[in-house]
Amino acid sequence: MSVWTEIQRQISQVQGKDFAIATRNSVSGGSINQAYQVSDGQEHYFVKLNQARKVAMFEAEAEGLKDMQASQSIRVPKPLGWGAAEGQSYIILEWIPLGHGDAQTWFAMGQQLA
Repeated sequence: MSVWTEIQRQISQVQGKDFAIATRNSVSGGSINQAYQVSDGQEHYFVKLNQARKVAMFEAEAEGLKDMQASQSIRVPKPLGWGAAEGQSYIILEWIPLGHGDAQTWFAMGQQLA
């Protein structure tokens, strides 16, 4: 099973409805991972890929995001799943369009993160 088939399957399972990737666009998302926005035309998700042996890194990221989300101090993407398939590890996150906020917006976000 390809990594993309596994990602579609996991999104479908978590969301409780069929999800089929219609578009897959490369986006920036860090220096060590490949990052993509995937969409079925209606729903959008952020997916990061790396080597299969890096799956623990994505598990730790998901757990950290869950902890940050529980603190209710800063808006972070909800982790939907992670795993490995076809020699690649992946994490699936909620897509949050960030835009180009002004300096005050980014300052406030930095304070919330701290």
